[in-house]
Amino acid sequence: MEMPAYDKALFNECVKQLNNSREPNREALEYYEGKHQSDDVQISTPQRMRHLKTVTGWPGTIVDCIDERLDFEGWLADDDGFLNRVYAANHLDTEASQVHLDALIYGVSFAAVSPGGRNEPHPLVVGLSAKHTTGIWNPRTRLLSAALTVTKKSDETTPIECLFWTPTHRWYCYRDSDGHIYAEGEPHGLGRVPVVAFPNRPRTSREFGRSEITRAIRYYTDAAQRTLLGMEINREFYNTPQRVGLNMPEDAFDGPDGVQPWTSVMGQVWMLPPDPNGGKDSHPPSMQQFPPSSPKPYVDQVREYQALVAAEAGVPEAYLGLNTENPSSADAIRALESRLVKRVERRQATFGRGWLEVAALCEAITGREADPMVTVEWGDPSTPTRAATADAVSKLVGAGILPADSDVTLNMLGLTAQERELVRADLDRAENRALAAEIAALPALPTNPFLLEVQRGSDG
Repeated sequence: MEMPAYDKALFNECVKQLNNSREPNREALEYYEGKHQSDDVQISTPQRMRHLKTVTGWPGTIVDCIDERLDFEGWLADDDGFLNRVYAANHLDTEASQVHLDALIYGVSFAAVSPGGRNEPHPLVVGLSAKHTTGIWNPRTRLLSAALTVTKKSDETTPIECLFWTPTHRWYCYRDSDGHIYAEGEPHGLGRVPVVAFPNRPRTSREFGRSEITRAIRYYTDAAQRTLLGMEINREFYNTPQRVGLNMPEDAFDGPDGVQPWTSVMGQVWMLPPDPNGGKDSHPPSMQQFPPSSPKPYVDQVREYQALVAAEAGVPEAYLGLNTENPSSADAIRALESRLVKRVERRQATFGRGWLEVAALCEAITGREADPMVTVEWGDPSTPTRAATADAVSKLVGAGILPADSDVTLNMLGLTAQERELVRADLDRAENRALAAEIAALPALPTNPFLLEVQRGSDG
């Protein structure tokens, strides 16, 4: 089957996007993994220390702080538990975290839904990295018009196998040894692309979002790395106190075998020879010591960069390492985390739309009717205490606002889907036992109800 001209144009556009995003994605990943090295102007760096590489883990910490509070716990739906089975079979408790993490690093990530093969869950939900996947965004439908993912490369940049999706077909494309490109297509019958985009902080002018590792954070990270390098140089040169010998002859520093004992024991010793004229103003030999240079100016400078990073990222300074002051109360903790919690809630709204589309694709692939009441279930992004949560829920139940055995009530308590199922089973067993006890407490009936009716008739 030959690919139509319109699909070829979309395919070429996807390839162009993937090539253009390769370098930004590589740089963002290096910052996240602490592998990026800042440019050193090499004015004060000794030649023998230019190989030294300093690292700050702030970009990774910022991304992880948001990801650790994005707990996708499944879907709430009025069905027979189909979506819960999809969640469990595809291990979305961990797969979703990988999708979120890539979106926070690169600005966008993807998830593909397809029929499951042998020994695979059906339907199959797989996360796709923005390093190998891209798509064409349709702002009217808020869905992808096409998607491309590279499945095999001959080297770092040249794809030789890829999958390309359109609203009607799934294309398997490959390149032979002569460089010719071939495409094999099959219809999927869904009427939409079975790949979902998860943009981070999207805008109308930037639909695929942007990385949490912003330009400001990258600059502060580079500046802190250079400061730490200066502190390393300071330690190497001034950790051992520098000494100077005044009015001392040169042979005082020469050992019998030509080794200078002062240099080998204490580092370099500076020397001023005695007055060659030997006048009456000559001074006796003496040793003096220069105080070592303190690293405090470097530490203070790193603290300033840390404060700037915390303000840009919206995280408490204590998360970044140097500020270790403990908050005075639970209210103080909530105040420090307020911006971070709000950011996570915004990501839940954005990523939640993607997981709703994943649920719709799972239902479409299995031939089920779409459930309009499906909602996404997230863990609480704040730092609540068990006691405070239980108190708030008990007050809502006591006031009659929430039923005690409602899904909403159990979810507010922080119970997972599996734990809620166990609670319902326990409640059902308790109800059955209570019903059995009520039945056992009823007065015994005659063994033959007919005789009872005859007796009543004769008495009358």
